Amino acid sequence: MGQPAMVPSGSVEPAELKVTANGALPDSGVTDAAAVGPRLTMVETMVDARLSADENPFGRMVAFHGQMGMYVRALSYMMSHGGDGLRQVAEDAVLNANYILASLRDVMTAPFDNGPKAPCMHEALFDDSFLKDTGLDTLDFAKAMIDEGYHPMTMYFPLVVHGAMLIEPTETESKETLDEFIAAMIKLKENTSTLKIR
Repeated sequence: MGQPAMVPSGSVEPAELKVTANGALPDSGVTDAAAVGPRLTMVETMVDARLSADENPFGRMVAFHGQMGMYVRALSYMMSHGGDGLRQVAEDAVLNANYILASLRDVMTAPFDNGPKAPCMHEALFDDSFLKDTGLDTLDFAKAMIDEGYHPMTMYFPLVVHGAMLIEPTETESKETLDEFIAAMIKLKENTSTLKIR
């Protein structure tokens, strides 16, 4: 491996990044641009403006700084929303999670649910107690979700909850899509006796 590059003051030239399913990757010219996705030219401009305005170099970029694309995407997300927008998306995420918890509390089992007066934050946590005596587990339920067209929730985390199902709706979901998801979860729960284990 080569030596990490030193970044002299005032001469930061941001790498051209492409968004992929695995993160933002440097453009090496090897991949097909149409297949990889849009270029982040706005982000490149913001990063360039932020870094070149500083008179002091930020030093060596080394492995423990992590994937630079992650920082660029987080920065661009925060800058595009601003303070008020970030507060709004956080509130929307909490509202969506509590809507799912309230809608599914009588269908699935929420291990730490203390009722409507104790809301969750941005994630609704369920366990697999509602699957007891069905011969199914969390993984089977997640596979059935895929069959219904939904990406499965985070499974088996946190580790202290047996068969944990951690549902984290995004802040951009509409009430209609949340209602469709809730209806699909209720349907799956009602049909646990007929679900096929693969």
